[in-house]
Formats: sequence, structure tokens, C-alpha cells
Amino acid sequence: MVSLNELPKSSKLLQAQVDELYREGLPGIVSAFVCAVFLTVALWHTVWTWGIVVWLCTLSISLIPRFLLIRAYRKAAPTADTSLWWARMFAIGTTSGALFWAALPVFLFPENQPLSQALITFVIGITVANGARRESQVPFIVIVFTVLAGRFFYEGSRDYVIMGALLVTFTIFLLGAAHRIHVKITDLLKLRFDKDDIIDSLAAEHALSTRLNEDLKKARNELENRVLERTTELLDTNKRLEKEIEERKQAEGALRESQAQYRLHFENVHDVIFSYDKDLRIFNVSPSAEYLFGYKVKDLIGKYIFDLNIIAKEDMPLALEHIKKIFNGETIDAAGYRFYNSNRELRLVEVSGAPLVREGRIIGVVSVARDVTDRIHTEEQLRKAREDLEEKVLERTKELRNINTILELQIQERKRAEERYRTVVDLAPVPISIQGDGLIVFVNQAAADAMRVSSPEELIGRPLEEFLDPTSYKLTEARKAMMIEKWEPAPVIQVSGKRADGTLGWAELHSAPIIY
Repeated sequence: MVSLNELPKSSKLLQAQVDELYREGLPGIVSAFVCAVFLTVALWHTVWTWGIVVWLCTLSISLIPRFLLIRAYRKAAPTADTSLWWARMFAIGTTSGALFWAALPVFLFPENQPLSQALITFVIGITVANGARRESQVPFIVIVFTVLAGRFFYEGSRDYVIMGALLVTFTIFLLGAAHRIHVKITDLLKLRFDKDDIIDSLAAEHALSTRLNEDLKKARNELENRVLERTTELLDTNKRLEKEIEERKQAEGALRESQAQYRLHFENVHDVIFSYDKDLRIFNVSPSAEYLFGYKVKDLIGKYIFDLNIIAKEDMPLALEHIKKIFNGETIDAAGYRFYNSNRELRLVEVSGAPLVREGRIIGVVSVARDVTDRIHTEEQLRKAREDLEEKVLERTKELRNINTILELQIQERKRAEERYRTVVDLAPVPISIQGDGLIVFVNQAAADAMRVSSPEELIGRPLEEFLDPTSYKLTEARKAMMIEKWEPAPVIQVSGKRADGTLGWAELHSAPIIY
């Protein structure tokens, strides 16, 4: 049977629908037979006895071809091309069964037996509703219910006409239900096919990923083998890098030590402590004010802050904002201002302020001023020195990257040279082989032809002793020890042995040591 995954989606859908139809066909046959037997027993004393027996027998006989059709489908190998034919055959079998059920209300309809008539209607309804696919419902609905409704209308009385109308309504409902069931099952099958497609796609992607990983691993191994050849140069480069890193660490340590010394110097500078009231009039100043501003204490006491013209005009708005916050109960920590000293030189000053509280009321402000001009200039110099050092490191890093690029190009050139050498050796007309540890590790095609084998792979890995007689083998081993000791080619000798096919022969042996 053709796999559903190998078919177009429309063909897969048709084949799946037919599979579902035949899978549920056998339960439908059994259900129809059970209902027929039940109805025969129920109508035994109500209708013509021989008529109901004949009806049961003919109906049972009609079920046999349908049963055989289902068995034939299961044994066969249905394809997308034959699915439509199997569906039609199933519909023909269902239609034939519907004709036998339609004969019941025509020939065996009990007269003046409302209970029996209702029983016939009920059993036929169960048989029709038992179908699970549109193809199995439509023949019963159209044929059986049409005949049964016609029988009720034929009786002509009011009750029969009402029953016929209800049966017509029920028929329309069943047709709609059959269509909805068919649509839902079709959608479910489409979803199943979509899921299978996604699974196949994921499996293909997984296989591709696995293959790519294997190729990547192989390429990585080849690259590592080439890199090993450049180990000495890389070690020298690493030593230079380590030396430069050590020099950089020493430079950074010197910078940190210098910075710590500057910080220690600035932290021990005498700060100026001064206080002023709500009118911004100074009422207390520490003696260090003369060192910071160049003003004597007596020249500052009783003066208004802004009358001294110490604060730069550009910083006046910020100073007023901070003073307002302090009088509102906040604390200002290390606010930066530009102050003028007595020589009208501009200095950078950090001022911290806190409210002066007495008896729960803010009566003034206590401030501490620190000259940070030299510290800021020093920090700027340190920042510039650090930027210069980072720039030098970047330049050196660029040089190292260029070195790595050159190394990669050399590795690629070595690989191309090895490929060219291997091509020359493979095409050489003279037999060439390489032995290591008593085993054959390489032979060209000419050597394979000489040894009467189809490919060099048949000789690789086999011991040399297998092809030489004992005397020749001992001679070659002695020559090998001599070549390794002196590291020079050995004299030409003649050796005897046998080929792979068992024939004997002589060979002239040229040998030289090689790193492989």
C-alpha cells in the first residue's frame, strides 16, 4: 500500500476517508442484522409470518456481499487511484441494504397497529442514525425515510400526515447532521495530515542538522590538526601577549596607586565650616576660610553671602534652590559650585549643607565647603591617561588579529599543498607505499595494481611481513633501523615475496625515512 505521506493532500484525504468508511462498515452490518432480528421477533404475531421471514432472509443475504467487500478491501492494497472505486462499491452496497429496509413499510406495514408502526419507525431510525459517515447515511435517509414518509401520507388520516411531516423534518435534520459530521471528520483528517507534514519536516531538519554537525566536527578536527603545526609560533605570540598584559597590569596598578595618593591628599585638606541665618547673613566661619578663599574671618562675619560675590553668577540660581530646600528641612550633599577667591581666581568647590535646628525650629544653615579643583583636574588627567592606554591596547589587539589572519592563510596554503602532493603521488606510475610500525599506512594506485588488488584500501593496515619472505623481511627491518638512526635514504635492494593473489615476484626497493 502506498504511504499516505507520499501522496498529494487531496489524494491522501480521499484514501483516509475510504479507510474510515471500511473500518466502520463491519459494525454497521452487525448492527443492521441485530435490528432486523429484533424487528422480526417483535412483528412475528403482527404481520404475515412468512413475509417477515422472507424479508429477514433476503436482508441477511444482501449483507453477505457487503461483508465480503469489506474483507476484500482489507486484504487488498488500495491506492489513491482505486480509492474512488472502493467508495462507489461501498455506496452501492449501502444503497442495496436501504432498498430492503424500504420494502418493510411497503409490504409488511401492520394495519391498525399504531404501536407496531411506531416500532418499525423507531428501529429504522436507529439503523439510519447508526451510520458514522455521510456516504453511509445518505442512501438510508433518502430511500428509507422517503418510502416510510410516503406510507404515512398514503394512509391519509390526520395523525399519519403529522407523523409523515415529522419524519420529513427528521430526514432534513439527519441530512444536515450527516453533512456536518462529514465536514468535521474531513477537517480532522486535514489536521492529522498537517501534523504529519510538520513531523516529517522537523525530522528532515533534524537529519540535516545532524549531518551539518558531523561535517562541522570533521572540519574542526582537520583545522585542529593544521593548527598543531603552528604551535611554536602561537606559543611565542602567547608569551608576547602575556608580557604585554603584565605591563598593562603594572600600568593600571601605578594609576590606582597614584589615584589613591591624590585621594588621600584631598581628603586631608582642611574644609571650611560656615553658618548663616535665615537672612543669609554669615555668623560663624572656621579659620580655614582664609586658606580656601583668601578672606580673613573678620571680613566674612556679619556679611550677606551674595554680597561677597564669592559664588559665580551662573551658579546663583542653583545655590538659591539648594538654600530653599535646606530651609524646608532637606540636606544637600556635595553640591558643585564655582567660587571666586580673594584674587578673583575661579575655584571648583563642593558644598554640603544641613538645617541648623534650635528648639525644634530651623534658624539657619550649617555648610561645609571643600576645594576640589585640583582633584577634578587630576581625575581628568587620569581619565585621559586611561583612554590613551586603552587606545594602545586596541592597536595591539588589531596587530594580533592580523597575525592570526596570516596564520589562517598559511594553514590554508599548507592544506592546498598537501592536496597537490597527494594528487601527484596518487597519479605516479611507480608503486609508492609508506610503512609505520610494521604496517602499511599508505599506497598509491600503482602499488595496488602491482599487488593485484582493486584499490589501495585493501592493503592499508595490513602488515608488511604478510607479503615478504622471511629473509627479505629481516633485511627490510635492518634497513629501516639504519635509516631511522642516520636519517638518510638506504641503498637500493631487491626483495622477493608474494602478491595479494598468491603469485610470487621480485621487486627493487628504494627506501627513505619520512615524517607522516
